Amino acid sequence: MNEARENSEISDLVLSPTSQAFCLVASALSHSRSIDPKGALDLYHNSVDNGLSIDGRFLNAIIRCYGDDISEALLSWKTVYRPAILASAPQKSNPSPGTMKKSRLEKNLIAGYHGLLYVAGKSYRPDIALRIAYAMSKEGVEPTEAALNTYNSGARLRDQGKERVRLHGQYENLLLVECAKYDSRDRRRLNEKRLRIII
Repeated sequence: MNEARENSEISDLVLSPTSQAFCLVASALSHSRSIDPKGALDLYHNSVDNGLSIDGRFLNAIIRCYGDDISEALLSWKTVYRPAILASAPQKSNPSPGTMKKSRLEKNLIAGYHGLLYVAGKSYRPDIALRIAYAMSKEGVEPTEAALNTYNSGARLRDQGKERVRLHGQYENLLLVECAKYDSRDRRRLNEKRLRIII
């Protein structure tokens, strides 16, 4: 009887895994010096095996674990992460066009794409980052200045202590144009002059 009580006390001390715990582990993995994409994929599968639903923060941290290996990150995005996001989203019938609140699906997609842009920045591949921005638009998720800042933060990490080589300036300029589109609802842009081009 005492042994059964001790076992129940021990099992009370052992915490069940939560999405926040997995997110912390993925974040720690992404900051380690020896980044292993296979370890990130194993961590993701482990979270699925524990019955946790996909979360945008966790997904972003998992994708950042790929370091500067953009090709592996894109392959995992296409084959594992994106299909899981789409499968976990509740199916809604005709959401009203006036709703301003983002759905959980859209938030998770944004977090995943931001993770990919971070890896593209870290590997200094603005050409791939531009393709990711186009894929976001095609998916119905607008690339914003936050997406551009995510790419730039990855690029800054790569540039620490190195001279930056401007090989792909035109791609970065196009990425800037794609992510910083004019929005009439943006209060920061109220005083900017608009130009009408008539052809």
